[in-house]
Amino acid sequence: MEYREEDLLGAIKESFLQYLEFGERSTKKLKPLHGYIGKIAQSIWGEDFEYNYISNEVFEETYIAHGQSKTRTIRQKEKKVKGKYYNKTIDICVTDKGKPVCCIGVKFVTSNFKQNANNYFEQMMGKAANIQRISIPYYQIVIFRDPIPYFKKDRSVLRLEYIQQYHIMSLIDICCNVSLALKPIIGVILVDIDEETGNASKVSESQYLSKDLMGALYGSNSIESLVKKIVKCKQFYDWQQKYSQLC
Repeated sequence: MEYREEDLLGAIKESFLQYLEFGERSTKKLKPLHGYIGKIAQSIWGEDFEYNYISNEVFEETYIAHGQSKTRTIRQKEKKVKGKYYNKTIDICVTDKGKPVCCIGVKFVTSNFKQNANNYFEQMMGKAANIQRISIPYYQIVIFRDPIPYFKKDRSVLRLEYIQQYHIMSLIDICCNVSLALKPIIGVILVDIDEETGNASKVSESQYLSKDLMGALYGSNSIESLVKKIVKCKQFYDWQQKYSQLC
């Protein structure tokens, strides 16, 4: 399965509809989006690796109990990785014989962004440092609704907020000007979502963002670019394994 933006938008739609039906705390909203990204990871790394992520997929497993053959349902689930500073449950984890070799996090910001913007950016650096300090690449996919509703405590919409120039400047600055271990490897997309249908469309122009900044955002910081970096990660991993066998 190759990465296609229209497929990503379809997964975003399905996740958003689950979010509307089951609420922001339900894991159901994660399954379509994480499942799609997990499939992309599988297409890059191949059949010789194991994959952990939450999705709608279920598997039937046969086992022997008390001398009888029985079948049980196995659901995909996330993997907890021992990081440099704390254990972290990874959204999509690729493992080689149980050892994590590639980690991917997914952040879908659906509401109240400005209130929590600084926390999001700090968490991005913290997550990157925790995993990358143990020599495992950690890729982060960030999806922003634009506009983003700001909810009051009773869940009524107080106002609509728009991603501003300084938000994206801060994001790019974090990815360019921090030390290597802290540096997040990100892919970002802004999406406009129809509240009734869930249809998601990529925001390509914004009165609040300059064309140059949009170009930078959708250039080296796009999700397509991130997928290419994961491909290079797999190629480098293969080279490492081949070289280690020669030594």
